Amino acid sequence: MPKFFLLILILFLQSCNSLEGGLHSFRPFSLIDENNEEVRISPGLTPATLYLKSKTKFSIETEGHSFIFQSSEGREIPHEDGEWHLSAIQHGQKFGVYAKVNSKVLKGELIRDQESCSWVERYFDCDNKTNSCRTRYRTLFGTRDVSYRNNTHKKTVALHLYMDETGEIIAQLLGEKKLVKKVYRYESDCY
Repeated sequence: MPKFFLLILILFLQSCNSLEGGLHSFRPFSLIDENNEEVRISPGLTPATLYLKSKTKFSIETEGHSFIFQSSEGREIPHEDGEWHLSAIQHGQKFGVYAKVNSKVLKGELIRDQESCSWVERYFDCDNKTNSCRTRYRTLFGTRDVSYRNNTHKKTVALHLYMDETGEIIAQLLGEKKLVKKVYRYESDCY
């Protein structure tokens, strides 16, 4: 059971590394993409994905380009709730970044149910002619009683690109990720 829980946790954390949303540009501006080319962003709303690459690095992918933002000072992006602020000098783009991360877990109702299960049973296969026995294994199928909750994990990121000199917000990205995770509260033996 602990190995199964660890696998679910790893999958959950990896899948939380991307948030779908929209980049709303209030006026034209340029960003440096991953190929070190300057790309002009037009005003308006475009679909975008925010990827959390590491504790200090993220990228925004939109219109076929990936724009990398990384803290040169090692400031970590909050994993759950918190704020993150970098000036243009601190991350290498032309604009400052302010991000607010908000996480919520909504617990579902407790559900009692039965699930199919299996177990491996050891048995002896004896040959009367040779008076020898061998150990063999077989898989048996059954049912188990369970109780669980379907918890909804919701992470929201509001990210602003702004002019360092004036504080004017030139673009905003709102991203959200929802995951439903089955959390077992009780599992009987397989019968």
